[in-house]
This record gives sequence, structure tokens and C-alpha cells, in this order.
Amino acid sequence: MKQRFVLFILVVVSLLATQCGGTPPVTEAPAVTEAPATEAPTLTEVPPTEAPATEAPTATEVPPTEAPATEAPMATEVPPTEAPTATEASPTEVPATLDGQSLLQERCTVCNDLARVERSKKTEEEWKATVERMVGKGAQLDEAEQELLIKYLAETYPK
Repeated sequence: MKQRFVLFILVVVSLLATQCGGTPPVTEAPAVTEAPATEAPTLTEVPPTEAPATEAPTATEVPPTEAPATEAPMATEVPPTEAPTATEASPTEVPATLDGQSLLQERCTVCNDLARVERSKKTEEEWKATVERMVGKGAQLDEAEQELLIKYLAETYPK
């Protein structure tokens, strides 16, 4: 095991030395002799032998390749859109199918357990403060949805 470690260290040092313009690499690891278990091991150095000279591999030159020319995409015309008319629903309006129970289940249970809400008994003012606090923490409710939810909570879970 020690021989492998010493060999590893020699290879690493040799590679570093040749990359930094140092001495040529060591081709053999020094022989290691182990002493009996009662004494510390000693290293016996073996003089390095010269390795046959080898030429560094030469890099073959690869001609640069050119990327194929691409044409810029042509702009397509998009007809202008009209503003929504008074009969169309705007994003801030609550759809007719959305009720307080749906809002509670869809928006509030993202962060809170429904059982926690069901255990809470509050007045309308307290529910309003709670809903406003939750909106401040990131609950996605517009003003109309907040009012609808507050009324639902106050009627369903009164104090």
C-alpha cells in the first residue's frame, strides 16, 4: 500500500514538474523495504534509469468550420385587439360561479389546513383582519374576492 502511495506521489510531482518546465519525469518509483513491525519502515532509494526519448504528440490542425448563414425571421403582422366591451367580464370581477366556500378551499388551503379555519370562530371584523393579513403574506385574492370570503367566513364560522 505504501509503495502505491509513494508511486502516486511521484507521478503527481513528475507531472507538475514537467508542466512547469522542471526536470524530466521519474520513470520508476524508489524501492521500499519494510522493516519488522517493531521498527519504523525505511526507504531505500534506487537510482532512476533513463527512459527512452519520446516525441510529444503533435496536434493536427483542423480547419475552422463556418456556421451556415441563417436568415433573420420575418416579422408577422398581428391584427390589433379590441378593448373588452362593457358586457365582457374584466379580470377583477368575481365570476358568478365563485363562492366563499370555493375561495376558501382553492386559495386558503394552499397555506392553511382547512381544519384550522374550521376551528376558528371570529367576528366579521376579525375575519377581515385575518384575510387582509393573509393577502399581505401573499394570498391571491382581489378586493371583491376578499369581501366575498370575509362574508362567507363570518356567516359559516361566527364567534
